[in-house]
Amino acid sequence: MQPVKPLKVLVVDDVNSARLLAKRFLTRHGFEVVDVGTAADALIKLTDNSYSAIVADLRLKNGGDGLTLLKIVKRWYPDVAKILWTAVPGGCDINTDPEITCVYKAGSHRVLVKALKDALGLTLEQE
Repeated sequence: MQPVKPLKVLVVDDVNSARLLAKRFLTRHGFEVVDVGTAADALIKLTDNSYSAIVADLRLKNGGDGLTLLKIVKRWYPDVAKILWTAVPGGCDINTDPEITCVYKAGSHRVLVKALKDALGLTLEQE
């Protein structure tokens, strides 16, 4: 019997500390993690077709935004679970904000607020 290979997750965030936190958290939960800082770099990494999920920041500053990235992943990599996360500004309701609603319509499986706790690990385990 071969050992079970961990699920491979691509984390995309332009904030280095957020990427490192997500990578550390997911690695501790048994995932294999690759992290990049731009949507363009994410598309390059995705070409090897080895990812089970992508976790991308909604508001990337360099090389494309998370919503556009999500739409591309939905079209070219439909089997990859798509999760967007965001530091939702104060007063924004993640369930009714038009931008967040648009993310779900674009194909995101989940939208998470950047308060990792157990939400990211549990969401990926369910996907």
